Amino acid sequence: MELPREELRAAMAARAELGSEYESAVIEGFLDKIEHEIDRRVDERMAAQRQAAQPGWASGLPYFSVFFGVGGTIALVEKPGGLAAAIIMLIALTVINVVAVRRR
Repeated sequence: MELPREELRAAMAARAELGSEYESAVIEGFLDKIEHEIDRRVDERMAAQRQAAQPGWASGLPYFSVFFGVGGTIALVEKPGGLAAAIIMLIALTVINVVAVRRR
């Protein structure tokens, strides 16, 4: 809800029409609308920040990388030609981690 200038004009007109005895009630009503609008905007921003701060699939990526990096290297190096395969696997894991970090 936006509080356009018409709201302020309406509050001022009501104040002028009702007189000084209702002035504080008109002002309080207008300030309540402003307060609710500010609260709504703050809630929106906080919700957006909480949503952005929630970890996605990348939060488990370091564990995945260590597990497959170490396990895969051990398994591949023992086989003939496995050193080259292990190097390719480690390069692939590095690329995956770099891409995940840059997306954050």
